[in-house]
Amino acid sequence: MGKISERYGWNYGFHAYVTASFAGYSRVESQRHDIRDVIAGEVIIHKAV
Repeated sequence: MGKISERYGWNYGFHAYVTASFAGYSRVESQRHDIRDVIAGEVIIHKAV
C-alpha cells in the first residue's frame, strides 16, 4: 500500500488507502473529475512514493 503502511503499519496504510479511494470516488460521482483524472492521480502518487 505504499510508504504509509511501511512506516506506520498496515492499519494506517489501509485507512489512508480507503480515505483516498473515497475521495476519488466522490469527486467522480459529483462530476468534478473524470475517472481518467482520478486514475492518473493514483498512478502519479504511486510513482512518486
